Amino acid sequence: MTRELKAAGKVTLSRVFFFRSSDLVAETAHGAAHDNEADEDDRPLYRFRFATTKDGYHRIPGRILGIDNDVLIVAEGIAPDRKVFVAERNISIFRRIAKLKPGSENVVGGDRVDSIAVDAFGELLEIRRPVRGRRQRQHRRHRDQEAF
Repeated sequence: MTRELKAAGKVTLSRVFFFRSSDLVAETAHGAAHDNEADEDDRPLYRFRFATTKDGYHRIPGRILGIDNDVLIVAEGIAPDRKVFVAERNISIFRRIAKLKPGSENVVGGDRVDSIAVDAFGELLEIRRPVRGRRQRQHRRHRDQEAF
């Protein structure tokens, strides 16, 4: 990551997040507090400016997510975890949403008319997660019953 930031002035994480050097807030020695840990802990820890919070929303610049318009996520109700932005196999959730709603901000939660309801967004996140074993069979049975 250090090489990419120095050489190109930008870095891509999980094929979904696109940061510039100007987004870098801090670079610290990750292993500084753990002198006896493995060498991998000696790698630097990077902190990037990801969003700003204003008027009850986290605003993420679209360029960070590889889309044209900003993403607004209600500050209360959705934790901005990686799983909110990245589906299995490093697929960008908001890039897919942006294709469905071109030319407008992507808003999740809050009272704006153009927003995706928090509950509906949560259901989208649950749908994309793979279900394994017994839960998978139950899920299929339930899905098949709903189809009739």
